[in-house]
Amino acid sequence: MLMTSACQQMGFDGLMIGRISRDVQRRWEASRHMEFVWLTDPFSQRPEADLFTWVPPYSYTTPGIFCLDVPSCRSPMMYESIQDMPHYLLLYSQYQTEVYTPSNIAIMFGGDLSYVEAEKQFAAIDALAAAANALDKAKESRWRRYRLKKAPVHVFYSTPACFLRALHEVNVTWPVFSNDVLPYTDSPGRTWSGFYTSRPSLKLFARYANGVLQHHDGITGTSTHEVAQDYANQLSRGIASCELAVVVYNPDTESLLTYVRLPVGRDIQLVVTDPDGLELEHQVLPVAPHRLGVPERTSTAPSEIVFPALVPPLGMSVYKMEPGIPAPNVAKTGSVRDDFLELEQQLDYRYRLELDPTSGLVTRVHLLGRNLSLGLRQSFAAYLHEFSTQAELSESGHYVFSAYRNAYQLDEQVAYRVLKASSSSC
Repeated sequence: MLMTSACQQMGFDGLMIGRISRDVQRRWEASRHMEFVWLTDPFSQRPEADLFTWVPPYSYTTPGIFCLDVPSCRSPMMYESIQDMPHYLLLYSQYQTEVYTPSNIAIMFGGDLSYVEAEKQFAAIDALAAAANALDKAKESRWRRYRLKKAPVHVFYSTPACFLRALHEVNVTWPVFSNDVLPYTDSPGRTWSGFYTSRPSLKLFARYANGVLQHHDGITGTSTHEVAQDYANQLSRGIASCELAVVVYNPDTESLLTYVRLPVGRDIQLVVTDPDGLELEHQVLPVAPHRLGVPERTSTAPSEIVFPALVPPLGMSVYKMEPGIPAPNVAKTGSVRDDFLELEQQLDYRYRLELDPTSGLVTRVHLLGRNLSLGLRQSFAAYLHEFSTQAELSESGHYVFSAYRNAYQLDEQVAYRVLKASSSSC
């Protein structure tokens, strides 16, 4: 829903979704819900936050029975000859009128790695559109053979903008939707969430170098294995050649105040300066015990330095760390406490969290700007990875997360420590 809200605030007139879960689609087709108004901010109930949304009948690709790009066609044609294709085009359109607004039907043409022979394919689409538009002159027996309802038909090239404008001019009342369409599931047990966890090393580099790794398959980890390795190799070499400075990038459209944590030696003394060259207040804290035991951890540093970073919208800030003696009352050392500590009000101007002191889990969130309180149940669960011999279920990969069993709950209590720093002169 965050993306739809961003699209609405950027001035989009509508949104065309590539695909939704098949079970959701079947329900929406039965209730004529494939075209709807999405409430991108249901809490505010502002009309200007609404965004018209359209969902394709299957995907953003060409329907299989109209596949003209022969190298990419996955199944043989379902019609007797090329002359029958216009009739199937109208049959397909008639089916869509039972799901969509009857006066405007969109048929997608294209897809991933399509248009290998673009000139021939566009010529075939031209001929298909012309033949479909001429069908009103066909003999009545020809219509009965294909069970077509004789009705005025006009097939032409269009764009998303023209299509949305035509739907707007129909002037009908659309269904309203205020939920989300994630995660996406194309069949039982096949959830498209593998890209949230696959290829973590490359995605770590993407966080550091988002300005370089912009391609969607690179960011989501769905590129080929060789391409992913090349991305990681190039980014690794680039990072290794950088000067010793901390660059904090903010991809958001609002200013960001965050905290940078970097491993340091036990007795090291550092001076941290901000982009203006002013010395920053910082803390040196012991590394959390659970992080010390991470198998992939290569650092032997027992401590970490923490300092605040203020980053402008869609910008970056550069902080420098140099060996030296910090100014008095700038460096702080952390003292560890095991009891519960309440969030400090003055440091939390957007939201406030309530934690259960027994379990350590969040129980309630207070949105201060809206004077709204939401109950929250936090839990940790895990799926076991199992090899499946079922033909209909594939192994989890870079696209699909296959859950062969339900998740099992981990411990309902979490171990936590509260670190509260105190000033000290060095």
